Amino acid sequence: MTIPATTQQAHPWRAAWRTAVEVGAVLSAAAIAAGPLLSDFVAHFWPGSAVVPWIAGTIAFLSALAGLLAKLAALPQVDRLLELLRLGSAPGVGRHAKER
Repeated sequence: MTIPATTQQAHPWRAAWRTAVEVGAVLSAAAIAAGPLLSDFVAHFWPGSAVVPWIAGTIAFLSALAGLLAKLAALPQVDRLLELLRLGSAPGVGRHAKER
């Protein structure tokens, strides 16, 4: 019996974009919540530096990195390796499949 491809494997770029947007949303919310604290911290150590571009650049970089990692995790070779660690995307594989 062959296991059909998971949605992550069938559409790896969708998974990558979805992950990048999710991470970007969470980091943006965190930056908004911690904005005054970050601004004071940066102004204390680097007077006159612009905080917003650095925060925006960090959010963009980390979101892109998360998307890249999601894309790499969707590759069949990497997914097989993740299956060994019980972190793969295939449904019904692993110890829970034996319990059914």
